[in-house]
Amino acid sequence: MVQAGMAAGCARRTESWSTRDVPERGDAARSGGRSVRRQLELTWSELQGLKLAPPLEELSMVSERGIAGRSGTRASNPTKKWKPKLARGDGSEVPKSLHDCPETPDPVVKIMNLTIRSPDREDMVPWFTLKEGSKYTLVFTFRVTNNIVSGLRYSNTVWKTGIKVYSRKQMLGTFSPQAEPYNHVMFEESTPSGMLVRGSYSVKSKFVDDDNKCYLENNYTFDIRKNWL
Repeated sequence: MVQAGMAAGCARRTESWSTRDVPERGDAARSGGRSVRRQLELTWSELQGLKLAPPLEELSMVSERGIAGRSGTRASNPTKKWKPKLARGDGSEVPKSLHDCPETPDPVVKIMNLTIRSPDREDMVPWFTLKEGSKYTLVFTFRVTNNIVSGLRYSNTVWKTGIKVYSRKQMLGTFSPQAEPYNHVMFEESTPSGMLVRGSYSVKSKFVDDDNKCYLENNYTFDIRKNWL
């Protein structure tokens, strides 16, 4: 009897464990299926939130357009539809004005005056007279505005009775805009001497920069004589 009682207790305990603690296969399968489905739904929601790819309906539309293009019907370029836009950090589109780079303004050089200096003489301006064998210096006064002028240079050509007798070019330099005018003194030169060099001369002078832009082209005359006037 004792053995029979023990066997019955074991049987009840075994039945209780099997029915209470171990789920049925169907329930486990259903529970596992719900978990996998829930995980897939969450994953798909996250992917849609990241916008890594266009919706399936739009992909099918692009595919149909491609097929129509191959069959002879002209289709729109799908890459234009997904071309990324230039955006700021907050995701909004940058205004059109920020895409346009402003053009650099051109420099403005105004030659204010040309002065001829000679020792023991007052400053002269074109048209002037020089004594043969005398020394003289050209002085330019000019103003630069709007932008930097690079490689400003001066050139002049001298004729006598239609024959070119002298020419030269000299670099003045690079100048930035400023309110005050620039004063540039050229190197000292000497006039020739003798009876054959006396007379009237015509001069053509130019101011140009590195881009060969001409700021002033000036023509004037001067005389070389035996003595000062």
